[in-house]
Amino acid sequence: MGPDKKSSSKRQSWRTKSQAKMSDGADYIPEQSLLNNDSIPSKSWRSSDFQRTILERVLLWTSRLFITSATIGVLVFLVQLLLTLHRPIPIVTAFATNYQAPFGPLPLVEEDKKLLLDLTSPGNEFFAPMVATVSDISPAFGELTAGTDFMPYITRTLKEARPGGPDRNTVLVYITAIAAIDKTGKPFLVPPLKGAQPLAISDADFISVERLLAGIRAAVQPNINVVTVLDCGKDEQSWPLGLAGTGFPAAVETIVDQGNHDRLWVMLPYSAGQRILTSEYLGGSSFTTHFARGLQGVADAKPYGNSDGQVSLLELSQYLQNKVDHFATTVFGSRQTPKLLGTFSPSLKTSIKSDGVMLSWSKGPSSTLNIKSLS
Repeated sequence: MGPDKKSSSKRQSWRTKSQAKMSDGADYIPEQSLLNNDSIPSKSWRSSDFQRTILERVLLWTSRLFITSATIGVLVFLVQLLLTLHRPIPIVTAFATNYQAPFGPLPLVEEDKKLLLDLTSPGNEFFAPMVATVSDISPAFGELTAGTDFMPYITRTLKEARPGGPDRNTVLVYITAIAAIDKTGKPFLVPPLKGAQPLAISDADFISVERLLAGIRAAVQPNINVVTVLDCGKDEQSWPLGLAGTGFPAAVETIVDQGNHDRLWVMLPYSAGQRILTSEYLGGSSFTTHFARGLQGVADAKPYGNSDGQVSLLELSQYLQNKVDHFATTVFGSRQTPKLLGTFSPSLKTSIKSDGVMLSWSKGPSSTLNIKSLS
């Protein structure tokens, strides 16, 4: 290459180089056209990063808003659940199971005890309310010795119990024992005194029903309803000592009328002149079996109740009177009519009737007992 050609190549301007590149077939867009042509999108990294940052912030705030709303919704649901949570009625139970000769064992006591303990199960439904909580003091009842007072056990347990039921103002006591009447006609309960000779038991070792009811009423607040079930008086077990169980209901009724305790009701499984009847076909005594079913909601159904989803004391009493007496008449050809005792004083502001005492919630329809299959 000659000197002239070298100098000419060195003197090429930028325009000449641009034209040379275009002649090679490469795409070339003048810088001025890049500045003036708005149709070509910008490829600046600054604009792309800015858009991505805006999008990330929107997503972040949206997720935070969603999480906050969900948390508030869950908290509101939990607060509402706690405010409407059902508080089951507490039942204090005392079953006498270890009597010594000449007293015979009470029939189906363990089966009756299990029926009440089953009330602590909420059932198959997830939101089904628990019917009751049970505080069993039967071990302390069975360990009583001569001269030991039973009242501190039951009063202490009642003071520790939280009143429950739909109105959260009711407690229930369920006692099973042998019944007795002294020479003056006052009712007593015979405890299973451990290690004591039955023939050497004195009246001081018996549990006075009058003192028992007064102690139970005093153990809870005046505005709390107390329902005491005395499943006592199985005369076929108490005949060796001449204990007449058939007169026990009338004696208890007299004590209740004389005591005039406000917001205290006593439920007996039979009336005066009758007997407590038991049947192994039921898996428990007739009274306890229907008592448990009534608390589970069967007593709220018509014709016994008003089907409002709550079982009142009056509905339970009417249900027991019908079912227990019908079963006794059909199976045994005899009468057994449960009885509800209580006092109502309109002069007392806190006094209410049995239809205002709510015990439990209805859990829905339950299977009924087929009497024909037992006859």
